[in-house]
Amino acid sequence: MIGRAVGPLRQWFSRRIVSRRALGLALLLVSLATAAAGVASRIRGIESALLVISAAAGLLLAWALAATILRARTAALLSLAAGVGGVLGRVGRLGVHVEALLRALGGAWWSVFQVLLGVGEGSASAEGVPGLFDPMLSALGDLVSDALTLLARVADWALGVAAGESTFDPVSATVVWSLALWVVAAWAGWMLRRHDRPLAGLAPAAALIAGVLSSGEGGLWYVLALLAAMFLLLALTTYDQKVRRWHGEGVDYPDLRVEVAAVSIGLTIALVAVSAGAASIDMERIREALERRSGETAGGAGSTSGAQAGSGTERERPSFRAGVSGLARTHMLGAGPVILGQAVMRVGVGATGAGESAPHYWRHVTYDRYTGLGWFASKSEVVEYAAGELLGAEPPRSARIVRQEVEILTDVEEALFAAGSLVVADHEYRVDWRPNQDQFGAAIGASTYVAESFVSAASEEDLRSAGENYPDWVAERYLALPDSVPDRVFALARDLTATEPTPYDRASAIEDYLRGYQYSLDVPLPPRDRDVVDYFLFDLERGYCDYHATAMAVLARAAGVPARLAVGYTTGAFDGTTGRFLVRDSNAHAWVEVYFPGHGWVEFEPTAGFGLIDRAAAAAAGAEDEPEEGLGIAAVLRLLAALPLESIAVGALGAALLLGLVWLAVDELHLRRVRPAAAAAMLYRRLRRQAMGLSVPMRAGDTAYEFAASFSEWLATRKGRRRQRVLEPVAAQVVALARFYVRASYGPRLPSSSERKRALRSWRGLRWRLWMTRVRRIRVRQL
Repeated sequence: MIGRAVGPLRQWFSRRIVSRRALGLALLLVSLATAAAGVASRIRGIESALLVISAAAGLLLAWALAATILRARTAALLSLAAGVGGVLGRVGRLGVHVEALLRALGGAWWSVFQVLLGVGEGSASAEGVPGLFDPMLSALGDLVSDALTLLARVADWALGVAAGESTFDPVSATVVWSLALWVVAAWAGWMLRRHDRPLAGLAPAAALIAGVLSSGEGGLWYVLALLAAMFLLLALTTYDQKVRRWHGEGVDYPDLRVEVAAVSIGLTIALVAVSAGAASIDMERIREALERRSGETAGGAGSTSGAQAGSGTERERPSFRAGVSGLARTHMLGAGPVILGQAVMRVGVGATGAGESAPHYWRHVTYDRYTGLGWFASKSEVVEYAAGELLGAEPPRSARIVRQEVEILTDVEEALFAAGSLVVADHEYRVDWRPNQDQFGAAIGASTYVAESFVSAASEEDLRSAGENYPDWVAERYLALPDSVPDRVFALARDLTATEPTPYDRASAIEDYLRGYQYSLDVPLPPRDRDVVDYFLFDLERGYCDYHATAMAVLARAAGVPARLAVGYTTGAFDGTTGRFLVRDSNAHAWVEVYFPGHGWVEFEPTAGFGLIDRAAAAAAGAEDEPEEGLGIAAVLRLLAALPLESIAVGALGAALLLGLVWLAVDELHLRRVRPAAAAAMLYRRLRRQAMGLSVPMRAGDTAYEFAASFSEWLATRKGRRRQRVLEPVAAQVVALARFYVRASYGPRLPSSSERKRALRSWRGLRWRLWMTRVRRIRVRQL
């Protein structure tokens, strides 16, 4: 009965199920996709789909290369080059430049073709041909510049990590992890396809995911899924090896595929279940239970100490006030606000109240914690100050002092408004401080007051040169994002900023992108189960200032740029009769402040319909020159990105020639150091590869002397005076190398050092002659 039931199942399995090799590839894909997903779950800001695609592409390419006759070194170089190009192209969105380059190249050659045929009109004339390649050179320059910028960014990040600095750059992390998954997948594909060694192939992937997941809790199911795929792959490969051995030895064997599959799947399920059960056992709880049962005396003492510990762990009341009246600790995003046009305050700027150098905003509060639905202010402490008492904050670089005379016209619950960072007020006032002198907001009891504050006057050049050496508290507080932010928000931030060289350029790119979203007060209430930024960017696609500013702050953080939300009012309408700005509730606004080392918080305006902030044209007077940085790897790459295309081309050609000379020198040294038999074998293999490239007739079973004779006969058929002059010494050199190979491999004694030197000298003369002959053959074929 069992045989009758299993027989049809075996036949169906043999017909329907794919080959064992394809099944092994599928299991490898599952294993590597699991490893990629596990890495993405632990590394914040990396898109899991990108890591899975990188792993799958690396696996498939290595699988295809392993099916060829390529050696491991050549296949590794090809796979690595493809991985670097593919990852940089995807992360840096270089495909746009490649497409533009191909279009420009096609258009240029089509115009040249028209000129040669004497057809076409307009620009297709002989005089216009030199300018036809300008678009192609421009596209090539953009491609090279963006690629070098991305490489410089990765180099900066790698040097920071190597120096032990706490750097957060999601673009560089994505590049590095994508390449790591590519290399691990390529190794796995090569080892299984070429060597049938699944455990050795998947060992790097297992080590990678174990190292990543060991840094925190969770991730058990990724490990179990990888373990299950490895076990099934090992069973499949072992059975396949045995079947091939039986087939090669002519052994008659039964078809056990169904039985092997059933047993392997059953054992895999049992192994995974046991592993999951073992991982869920809490040894600490078992130890505590055994200690409780070890004796009644110990139990009584333990309860007493527990009561004491409980009394000591009660939360102490804070010694400071929880906040300031008028400062809302939360800022939720919702439907459009109701505007009544009510006057809020009058503000005069400067000692006389004139408004010639008015700032852009009157800041009320700043928020540091994004929740997915809005913002809230983290723990802070209120400090009271006397009238005229300075806050003692160090002035930012390139900052100017702004003096404001404020008259409050409505009930604002003692809120103090000032441009930029408050310095002092002429009445008693209170400041709500977060740690590290980070202002949340301020309050004042007077309805009319004078305040002074710092406002940034940094130029674009100042901000571009500020660098990324953020204080630890800035990086910890203003790069934090909740888990509710979806991967596609991080992916959008990466795509917008991948090839931007500095944090200022990244913030500006995000600002420009968001200003393309429609400004509208007619918006519905966001869904409670959605991240509000994701909802705004990909579904709503319109909103008022809260949405634009929140989206920029989140995207900036996702791109590794510290940012926060600022809430207050825009400048208002200037009243020429009073020399003051009249601020109404319709001027209520939210904007973004980005942190730059040395310059502090700098304002950005991502909301459409509001004017862009005009940066100062030059650095503030009296600013000291910064010392120049040394030319590290990243600095060199940035320097190359700024060079003209012609200089890059000449430099690349020179570097290629230099690398070629270095490679020849290293290869010569290697051939002198290895054993004579190994050197002879290497030279003979290279000579045969050169002969294959020249289409020299030879057979796989030819001896060295037969191969030399075939080569000599082929040389005799070459025609042309120049070709005969180049190839004249080749026959003698081929025979000398063949003789050296035979003596080193089969002779009674090893060749002497002088014989090896003569063989290497023959190879040096032979190599460049064969290269020249192959280049001429390629040119003739093209013509």
